[in-house]
This record gives sequence, C-alpha cells and structure tokens, in this order.
Amino acid sequence: MPKYTLDADTVQGARNALAGLSGALAKQEAERWAAAAGCHVNRIYEVTKDVRPQRKQRTDRGKRQADINHPMVKFAMELITVQGKVDPQAAIEIAEAQDEFQGEKFPVSLGTLRRYVRELGINRGALRNPRRPHRRFEAKSPLDIFQFDISGVKERWLDVRTRRILKVTQLDVSKNHPNQNPIRVPLWKFALVDDYSRLKHVRFVACLKPNSCHVIDFLWEAFRTLGIPKVLYTDNDAIIVSRRMRRAASILDKAFTESGGFRLDQHKAGNPNATGKVENCHLWFERFEKRIGVKYKTPDFETLNKFAANVCERGSWQIHRDTGVAPMLRFREGHAAMRVPPDAVLDSAFKAGVFTLSIAADLTFGVEGKRYQLPRSAQIMGPGSQRLPNPFLDRAGRRGDAFKVEIIWPPDVDYFVAIVDGTQFEIDRKLAVADAADEYKTAAESVGQRTIKTLEASAKERKAAHRAAGTDLNVPLIDSPAIAASGSIPAILGEGQGEGYRVAMMPRRRIETDPALLASLTAGAVPPSMVEGRLIDYWTALGQLIDEGAISSSEFDKTWLKSIFNGRDEINDTELREALGRRGSPAVREGVA
Repeated sequence: MPKYTLDADTVQGARNALAGLSGALAKQEAERWAAAAGCHVNRIYEVTKDVRPQRKQRTDRGKRQADINHPMVKFAMELITVQGKVDPQAAIEIAEAQDEFQGEKFPVSLGTLRRYVRELGINRGALRNPRRPHRRFEAKSPLDIFQFDISGVKERWLDVRTRRILKVTQLDVSKNHPNQNPIRVPLWKFALVDDYSRLKHVRFVACLKPNSCHVIDFLWEAFRTLGIPKVLYTDNDAIIVSRRMRRAASILDKAFTESGGFRLDQHKAGNPNATGKVENCHLWFERFEKRIGVKYKTPDFETLNKFAANVCERGSWQIHRDTGVAPMLRFREGHAAMRVPPDAVLDSAFKAGVFTLSIAADLTFGVEGKRYQLPRSAQIMGPGSQRLPNPFLDRAGRRGDAFKVEIIWPPDVDYFVAIVDGTQFEIDRKLAVADAADEYKTAAESVGQRTIKTLEASAKERKAAHRAAGTDLNVPLIDSPAIAASGSIPAILGEGQGEGYRVAMMPRRRIETDPALLASLTAGAVPPSMVEGRLIDYWTALGQLIDEGAISSSEFDKTWLKSIFNGRDEINDTELREALGRRGSPAVREGVA
C-alpha cells in the first residue's frame, strides 16, 4: 500500500533534486523519488510545486474574441439546443445565412464552438443523458422510508390461456412491431425496498399497462407483510400519485398520526438516482430472472411469484455490500414497532367497489341507486394529464360485454375510476342533471439547464421578431436554389476542386418494352386499389356515402362516421365498407328505430 506520509528527509531531498527542473527531466526525477519513497508520483509533484518553474502562459491568453453573448454565437447555441437541435457545423452555416447578420462570417471556428458547447454542458452527450450531481442518503431506522418502483420484465410475457410464461424477443415485439397476439400480455415487476436495511419485496404483475389498481393491490400485500412506513418514496408516475393513492395516504396518515403518520413523497423528474436503491433492486433481480429460461417446462404465473418471494427471502439473509449486515437483521434491529393496521383500515384506504356497467345512450350509469354523468366532450383527460379521445362515446347505448366499462368506486370521495381497454380515467363524480361545462383541474440548476433556459428565452424572442417582420430563418438546402447544370458545387461539397467543378457522366442506357406485350401480360390483373383499398378522409367519405344513400346528413350518422375514424385523418376504404356492412342498410335502421 503506498505511503502518503513522507518524512522530512525525503521531502527535502526531493525538493533539492527537482529544484529548477521542468518537462521530461522533472518527470524522470519525480518518478525516481516516488519509487524510492513508495508513494504516488503526484505526491512528489505536490511537495515540490513551489521549487519547480511555473508553466508558461500562452501568448494569446486573454479575453475571448466571442462568447455566448455574441449574437451569432448565441443564435448558433439556440439552434444546437432549442431550435432544431442541429450539429455545430450546420448551426454555423445557418447563422451565416441569416439576413440579420448581413453576411458576416462566424466569429469563431468550428472547433472553438464545439469547445464552448462542452464547457456550457449542452453537448450531444449531456443533452442525450442529463445527469445531476447528487448526494447519497439513507433512512435513520427501519420502516422510515420505503422506495417503490415499477419496471417491465425483459423478454418475458404471459399466455393468458395457459398462464405459462413466454419468451418474446425484440424481433417479436418492439416499438416498431407492436404485439398483435391477444392471448399474451407483458409482465411487470413491482419492487419495494426498505431504505435503511435494503430489505426487498418484489412481485410480478401481468397486464397490458399497470394502473393504480395494480399499485394498490401490491402495496396492500407489502404493507401487511412488512408494515407501513412513514414515507413512501417514488417517482412521479401518474399511476402511483393518483387520487386513489393520495386518498389512501390521507387515511393512513390519520390512522397512524401518533406514531409518525404516513406521507407519499416523489422525487423530481429526470432524477433516477434519487431512488437508486430500488433501481439497483431491479438490476439485482434480473440476474435471477434468467433462471426462468433454464427449465424445460416453463413455469406458470403463480409459480413465478413464488419464485420472486424465494429470491427476496434469499437476499434478505445475504450480507449487503454497503451496510455489511444482512437486510433482515438490519430490518429487525432497534425497538421500532411494526405498524400493521386492521383489515378494515387497509380496505378503506386501498379497496373500493368494482362494477362492470353498461353506459346508457345519454352517457350515464347507475351506482347505488343513483345515476351519474360521464363526460360528453370529444376529448377527456387521460393518464399523465394527456387529452385523449372520449372512449365512452362509442359505448353509449351499446349492448354486450365488449361495450361495458369497469368502474372502480372508492367510498367517501368525489371521484371514481373508469377503465376502458386497459386505460384508466379518473373522473369527477357528477349526478346526471342538465348539461354543464366540464371542469378540469389543472433545486439547484446545472450549467446546462441555466444555459438552455437562457437560449429558450432568446429563441422565443427571435421567433417573435421574425413573425412580426413576416420573415423566416434561411436554411441552406431549403431556401437556397438547387445547383444548376452549369452552376458550381459549394465549397463544403467540392472542397479543393475549384469553382465550376463537375464530373461529366455518360447518359444511362434505357431498356423499353413493347406496349402491346405489356398490355397482354397484364390482361385481367386486379388493380391494387381493389385488393388493398385506398385511403379516404372524413369529408370525402361523408360526401360519398351521402351520395350513395348509405347514410344521411343527420348528426347521428355524422357521429357514427366520426367514431369509425376515431381521431385518424384517413382510413382504408375497405375498413369503412366493412363498418358500413356491420351497421346495416338505412331501411333496416329505420325499422329498428
């Protein structure tokens, strides 16, 4: 092990030997003394810093010719970070093409601009994966803080018919190739970690997309096993910080006020290090997930959750590398009581009535002897505060299980949860009365964040100025004319070739066939439009179907046609004809009416 404490004789000898030396001679002498003293060479440099010559300053050292305050440099920074996010070379070209700079050359070179971008923390790597400086923290005792997170299971899905676990690769399902098989659903891993002891509780959930019901069920089981913490620390996922979860937190806080209460806390967005313990739990558990593929007979879903419990049990008795103590022993240390409420408290906090109901034609439904009104607007607020098409319009007045809606009815609150096709909507409770307008409710920064904020403001001002003047940005290859046959190639494309440089090329030989032969070969062929259909927009379809007498111009028929498009700009003509066939003829509809 190196000795970092040097005696006085060694320090004095090194200072005498390196006095006045620099460059390779100083390096050679410093390495010799470091080897003799058994320390790092930087230690020798440190004790001899004042006796060695100082590094010569650059002759061009001083004030920069241009920095981010220069108009052209700031405009280029805006292009790199806010307006288009182009590369530095393209930013220089676009800046030099603007009329407001009157043909002025860019004040710094490409390399200097790239150095500015790195210094300000807005280079490509920093923008792609922004990371904030953070400090580690740890709870003071067990059951103080639980960290909770949800993660998708890689390449593992569930067969809903056999309950068997399937292996699905990226070639089968990905963003570009969504799942088309209705009998398989993805698996999700719910993880809870005690912040002090690192005790883990992991379970698997099979669903298209988790919602607050899955979160509630998992936490209900975990709290009955481990106890209720004082703080549940999570990210800002909408299904975790839903109104159901906030209501449950309020009930638990009142039930355990004397012992510290209960609080639902979230870290800031884009900061996964804040819940690093539960993120590491996902990585730790993935090592055991590979054992699923070892068995010749794939396990079922129930066996998978038993496997998760066994993995957590094994991890609870292994010494943790950070604490040096087994998580179970650290979880049980001290005299803190395990807070487990009666079933009635947990049920009132987490459980609610669940109904599968049909929606009436006036978009109402009945619960507990009263009728409640669903939103009637074209769009409603969905998960994550996103405006989505109203899914209840297509189900109004329809019959059959396919048109029913699952309603979750928490007691003693002013809202309910409706689940349609796996999507969860939280809706205010309103009795069915006369129509009324819908009601919607709506720490330290890094260098890169401050820079982007400044550039966003300047980009907004620049855009407003261009709009007021009726002008736009000049972008080469968009606003510049194409290169004429006799024109010259720009310097960036034909660098070193001179003006007017162009390679002469012989015309390509053409092969033409006899039109009569082509007509005979294609006789009787089916046009592609009859096989694949053609794209048609709403207004074209409306006029065409009215002319054909298939529908009328009533609001009822227009609403039906809009439901077929379902927010899309265009649909296939064959899809429209199939929907029209299922709907029936006008005479049949009049008879039904």
